Amino acid sequence: AGTATQQAPIQAANVALQGGAGAYRLTNAGNRIGTLAANAGSVDIADSAPLTIGRVAGLSGVSASGAVTLTAPALTLAAPIASRASGTAITLAATTFVNRAGANALSAPNGRWLVYSDAPEADAFGGLQSGNLALWGDAYTGGADARAASASGNRFAFNARQQVTLTAINIDVPFETPRTLGPNDVTIALRYNGANYGNAFADSPANHEPFVFTVTSTGATPGAAIGTYAITVTATGGPTGYTITTQGGTLRIAGTPPPAPPSVPVQPVMPQEPETPVTTVAALPGILDSVRTDAANPAPLYNATPGRQPESAPLVQQRTDSTSDGSRLPDDAWPGHVCRM
Repeated sequence: AGTATQQAPIQAANVALQGGAGAYRLTNAGNRIGTLAANAGSVDIADSAPLTIGRVAGLSGVSASGAVTLTAPALTLAAPIASRASGTAITLAATTFVNRAGANALSAPNGRWLVYSDAPEADAFGGLQSGNLALWGDAYTGGADARAASASGNRFAFNARQQVTLTAINIDVPFETPRTLGPNDVTIALRYNGANYGNAFADSPANHEPFVFTVTSTGATPGAAIGTYAITVTATGGPTGYTITTQGGTLRIAGTPPPAPPSVPVQPVMPQEPETPVTTVAALPGILDSVRTDAANPAPLYNATPGRQPESAPLVQQRTDSTSDGSRLPDDAWPGHVCRM
């Protein structure tokens, strides 16, 4: 068994490679192959047209005892690919990768597989999972690069860069309570989270390549006054293929509310007693003492009218001796009103 190569481009809708232990190396830049199936020692195909791995002439998919390398503008797996080689057993490279062969579309029991594409949003992973972090900003250049070579296990490698956003959490701190800021005060968001792609790769906010950042705020220092302070997140380092952006937050130091004033007991309001009317009588010497009511001789009740008070005894003027009473008025003091007894 040897290695089959080509002298001219292959332009065919369907190609089947049956070679047993033989090796096929068909890498002419003019190749335009539609659907490929193979059973050989090793397979290395470069296609300038979209390539589908499917069923051709009784063969389904690609099976090889050695390494399998397939490159095309777009690659679709309608049938699985299996390799028993060690090391990097399967390498697939395309702008877009579409898997229609299910979770077991790639099998490398003695080694691992690598799938290169432009970006996750252009791919359809079909349940295929690498179980590892993806390689970002890693374009296929004709073979496994240094990064891919140093990364163990099955891997997806994307030309796109992973985008990380670090956002500070807004914090309220009681007055005179020092606060140490750290990673727990920052949220991490990934542009490409594996959970959004059927967990094809393991990248997540909790699982990613390590990067370094600091979180600072003047409000976190001891003795900071009451007020609102900015929280600053600064990325000081990141892995290859990562773009890190930051968003600040606020730290608010709340003052202690003043103590409530003591409540003043409410005095009960007592009802006011009604005022007793007071009648003031001015005494007129020499006049009132000469006017009396004959209480000893009350008026008879025969002339009482119902609903009216009985008449009082008539007022009479008692004549006194003017010589003994210096306060007596002369008889002509009340002209025409003198009643003599």
